[in-house]
Amino acid sequence: MRGVADQIVVSGLARTIVYAVREGGEMPAKAFYDSLSDTDKTKVLALFKRMADYGVIRSRQRFKKLRGSIYEFKCGQIRVACFQDGRNWVLASGIRKKTDKWKPSDIAKAEAIREEHLSRKEKQGRKRR
Repeated sequence: MRGVADQIVVSGLARTIVYAVREGGEMPAKAFYDSLSDTDKTKVLALFKRMADYGVIRSRQRFKKLRGSIYEFKCGQIRVACFQDGRNWVLASGIRKKTDKWKPSDIAKAEAIREEHLSRKEKQGRKRR
C-alpha cells in the first residue's frame, strides 16, 4: 500500500488535493497525469493549486459538477474527475476530451473509484476503534 505522502498532489490553505488509490494500489488519476506533456501538467497543476489555496474555482469553464458527487477539473481537452472527501478533493481518473460530454462509462468509473475510496476509509476507521 502506498503512503499518504504519495497520494498528495498539492496542499494549500483551504484544501488538499489527493489521488484516489484503488484496492490494488493503482492510482488512475496519477497515471493519467503522468502521461501528460510537461506543459499540460503545469496547466492542470495550476488548477489543483488554486482549489487547494482558495477552496473554490468559480469558473465553470475550469471546474464543474458532472453527476451526483462527481466533479471535473477542466483544462482545454484535459478532464480530471474528482470528488470531495471532507476538506480533500480526491482525483479519481482523467481523460482527454474533444467535446464537453463525458461517456457514461467514464463517469461510472469515477463513481466506482469514489465508492471504493469511501468504503476503504470506513473500514480503516472501524479498525482503529
